[in-house]
Amino acid sequence: MAINSNANLQSKIDVSITETTDTPAQGTRTAVRSFDNGYLYSFTSGEGTGNINAGVFLAGSILSGESVSFDLRAIQEESFGTASTYTFTTLGAININNTSIISGANIKVRTTGAGATAADPGGGSNGWVNLWGGGPSSGADLLLRPYATFQASDPYNALHVSDTNRYLSLFADGSLAHASGGCSGQVAGGPGTDGCWTYNLTIVGVTGA
Repeated sequence: MAINSNANLQSKIDVSITETTDTPAQGTRTAVRSFDNGYLYSFTSGEGTGNINAGVFLAGSILSGESVSFDLRAIQEESFGTASTYTFTTLGAININNTSIISGANIKVRTTGAGATAADPGGGSNGWVNLWGGGPSSGADLLLRPYATFQASDPYNALHVSDTNRYLSLFADGSLAHASGGCSGQVAGGPGTDGCWTYNLTIVGVTGA
């Protein structure tokens, strides 16, 4: 059985501005502006420049003050009814979205290594420094506020992953209290009160040994 992977990457912002006048006769006026940088790139199936052969979509949650780490050389996702492990060698694009719905439920993105924890964010080794170009210190995080998204892409397959350059971590920043029993999700009537920080992580790239 052969599986082909394709992905489209696009960046665009639409802005709608409505002016309400002081007199009913004038009514309202609406102006719509589209800030489109014209960037639309299609990653096609394969292993050459601008190609991908795998895509991963992960959604999860983090408890207050805790973290979750991803090994890009052994990242798992369930698809086609089974759990698959992907060993990425290069990434075409990565997208991290903070899907939390309460102010203050910020997520910090770090590439300081597998041993990094909330108490020791600079700990660990083999962090995926290619995301930043040099790797941040424990105090140089990317902060994603609720609804915010970070996206990095390189159609020339320069976002390399290796055995010594592989770990990405997400930290739940803030002090919202969570209910005993763990993270049950953000539900109507008390979003965020259980200390749940939620995220989506999308990766497309090339896998190999």
